[in-house]
Amino acid sequence: KDVPITDFFGVWQLFIDRQTEIGKLGFNTLKAHRLARNKVMEVCKTNSIALTLETIDKKTGERIEEGYIKANYASGTINTHIKNLKVFLKWASENGFNVPVSGLAIKKPKAERATIQFLNEDELAKVENAVLPPSLDRHRDLFLFTCYTGLRYSDLANLKPENYKNSQLKITTIKTHHEIFIPIHPRAKDIIEKYGGKLPHPVSNQKMNDALKKIGFAAGLTDMEQIVSYKGGKRIQESLPKHELLTCHVGRRTFIIYSLQRGVRPETLMEATGHRDIRILMQYVKITPDVLAKELFTAWGQPEVQIRKIG
Repeated sequence: KDVPITDFFGVWQLFIDRQTEIGKLGFNTLKAHRLARNKVMEVCKTNSIALTLETIDKKTGERIEEGYIKANYASGTINTHIKNLKVFLKWASENGFNVPVSGLAIKKPKAERATIQFLNEDELAKVENAVLPPSLDRHRDLFLFTCYTGLRYSDLANLKPENYKNSQLKITTIKTHHEIFIPIHPRAKDIIEKYGGKLPHPVSNQKMNDALKKIGFAAGLTDMEQIVSYKGGKRIQESLPKHELLTCHVGRRTFIIYSLQRGVRPETLMEATGHRDIRILMQYVKITPDVLAKELFTAWGQPEVQIRKIG
C-alpha cells in the first residue's frame, strides 16, 4: 500500500505493519512502537508541531522532547519513545523515504537512573518462607522462578515443558528473538517438579504484580524504601513500603544483581538474560554494604567485617 511521504505517521504505521508481517520484532517491541507512534502524534498535536519526513530535524526532536516534559512524562518513557522514533526514521531512510541527515541525528535524551528494586538474601528468604493461602502460593512460585532464572514475564508466560532440557532452560525470547540458555538452579528445579514438570500459566502481568504486593506484605517486607524517579524533567523522591514495590520484573533484577555481585562476568550473564547491549545490563550493578565490605577488605588483605547499614 502506497503511503504519501507527507503522511509522517502513516509511514510510521507502514513500518509497524511491515515488521508485523515479517515477524522480525517481538510482540512487546511492536506494542512499544505503536505506543510511541501514538504518543508522539499526541504530543505533536498538543504542541502544534508539524511533522513530515522531509523536514524533520534535530530541532524538531528537541521540541518533541520538550512536549513530553511539559506533559509530565517519566524520563524513561521519553527516552524509549524517542529511541523508537529514531528506529523508525532509520528504517524510512533505508526504504526509499527522503529523511534529512539532521532528522537521523535526533538525539535520544538521557534516561535518568531511577531506583532499581531487587530483593536481598534476607528478603528473598522471607518470601520463600511466608505462610500463604493457596491462591497466592502459585504466584509466589512463579515469582521465585524468575528470581532464579532471570526470565522476563513474557517468556515466563510462554514456557513449555520442551523448554526444560538437560538441566537447563532453552528459549527464544519474546522481546528480542534471542536464543538463550539458562542453567536451572536447584530451587527453580524444585518448583518445576512441584507442578509435575510444567509451571502453571501465570495470570496477566498486572494481576501477578497485584498478588506480589500481597505476598510481600505477608512476608513482612514492610520496611520503608526511599525511591527516586524522574518525571516531567524533575527529580521525585518518595518513601514506600517494600511490598508495594514488588513486581514480576523485580525477580529478573534480583537474578541479574545477584549474579553480578557473585562475580559472573557481564558478557557471560548476557547469554542468560538475552541483553544485547552491555550498557543496559550494567545499569543493574548495585553495590550493597556487604559486597563493599567483602571486596574492599579482601583487596586490602584484611579480615572481612560486617558493615551495618545506617538509617
